[in-house]
Amino acid sequence: MTDPSNESASETLVSEGHNDLTFRGDIRGSGTPKILRTILQSGESGVLSFWNGVVTKRVFVSRGRIVQITSNDPDERLGELLLVDGRITARQFVEASKLIRPGKRLGTLLVEISALDPEDLIPAITSQARLMLFELFNWTSGTYEMSLGDLDESGFVPLNLSSDEVIAQGMRTLRCWSRVLAGIQSLEAVFVRVPEVETWHLKVELQDDEQTVLSRVNGRLTVEQIADLSFGTSFETCRTLWMLLVLGLIQRAESGDVERSQSAADEATDRVEVGQIVDRFNRLFERIYAYVDSRPGEGAEAFTEQAIAEIAPHFGALFKGISLKSSGRVDPDQIYDNLRDESLENRRMLVSTGLSELVYAIQFRIRQNYGLQEEAVVSGFIRDGL
Repeated sequence: MTDPSNESASETLVSEGHNDLTFRGDIRGSGTPKILRTILQSGESGVLSFWNGVVTKRVFVSRGRIVQITSNDPDERLGELLLVDGRITARQFVEASKLIRPGKRLGTLLVEISALDPEDLIPAITSQARLMLFELFNWTSGTYEMSLGDLDESGFVPLNLSSDEVIAQGMRTLRCWSRVLAGIQSLEAVFVRVPEVETWHLKVELQDDEQTVLSRVNGRLTVEQIADLSFGTSFETCRTLWMLLVLGLIQRAESGDVERSQSAADEATDRVEVGQIVDRFNRLFERIYAYVDSRPGEGAEAFTEQAIAEIAPHFGALFKGISLKSSGRVDPDQIYDNLRDESLENRRMLVSTGLSELVYAIQFRIRQNYGLQEEAVVSGFIRDGL
């Protein structure tokens, strides 16, 4: 194959032969991590080739698994990598290289001359594959081609590479801002969580800082705002957002997503504020309830039920199913659910007004049933509580 970089940058589907299909495209669009994950997620088999100038890399994929990676970059050959890492000496590298012949690879020869322990060969080859793949993630230009077709895996050294994990690991090593920016597209971009997709669906464990970034994706905050709120650098946050995008945990927000996220955020804020109002009244209701329950008569439960029944018709659905039974407390969730059809502006007003009216209805019934002296005690509760 030759580098098809002079072809159109748009992705095309090319038929080559009767059974094979070839996908071609420019990596400047999706970026190599996204291209690779898309191929792996498809479960297809074939050879995914990348070209950038004189460098060619090929990823051999079998049923959605990476089984082999090759590169014509001499610095990415196994011997050179082992030499740079200090795993073998320059003399061992030179002597093993002299013995290379058809059917004899350098890794095997290094084992035969005792430069490398046999049990270290497969981990070394796996490490080499990771490095070749990770360097590919930094490419900012080039082309790719996926030729579909079954592979004969018998000649491949088995690689222990989980697709999601290796993509996450590779993207964590990225140091190229232009590549990251191309991935997120803009500091003003807004992302939302992908519905029904959770981190446990992936074969990768997010780090704590990545989980924090993910938690701030809400359809309202821009990339820049999330970066300002994060503990890591702006670059690290942007890189994490691109990684989450590639892994399919987040997606770009459409206008409707932003509106729904804002509505959900307003709803959540309103529920909290309504709950705070109800809790303030509940502290007062508990004191009044306990006091009335200690007085002679029918007890606080019946007493408060009658007070609620008197005022409920004036407040629509506010008091539907509401009772101070046994606890002397109003259920804030029930109150909020009763007001779901009300506007955000009306809910807090209705809750505050309605519960205030309940307080004074109870106070009035205390004066009628127990007299002014008992009412004065409850009035003191009210002054302290409200």
